[in-house]
Amino acid sequence: MRGWYIVAAIAALVFAATGTAIALSLSGGHQQAESRIGDCVAVMPDAQGELHSTRTKCDTDLSFTVGALANGPDDCQRYDRFQAPFADAETSRLCLVPNLVAGHCYRFSVPVGMWDPVDCSQAGPAAIRVTKRVDVNDTKACPDEKYKFAMTYSSPDRTYCTESVQ
Repeated sequence: MRGWYIVAAIAALVFAATGTAIALSLSGGHQQAESRIGDCVAVMPDAQGELHSTRTKCDTDLSFTVGALANGPDDCQRYDRFQAPFADAETSRLCLVPNLVAGHCYRFSVPVGMWDPVDCSQAGPAAIRVTKRVDVNDTKACPDEKYKFAMTYSSPDRTYCTESVQ
């Protein structure tokens, strides 16, 4: 009788594994794992325009580093954040620091928090050029000049020195 229980247990495990494999196959093999503080993510719209985050390499232009996780509406005060109706539930919990590249230009766009890489020679209004990136949270890391400003973040420690591009 004991042998029957072992056979039944093995059959149950095989059935469960097969069901999981089929579910992954039907979903395209991708499972969205929860992002953690320090992960880098790309934020992209789906066919309906809803933003979804997926893990990526931190040197991907344009990506974000997860600086904190939000539990309430005001938890991401100094971070970029995509909330409903623009983003899915997982993405809307992420307090994000952009991974901008020194020498590149970006336009701040809609939805709020989205950065669009642009050609610096054709950047236009609402565009910035990143002149320097340093891994400290210090506005004094940037020169204090007209049309230049610092964007600082505390988790991870990061400062972007920027200038307006017109």
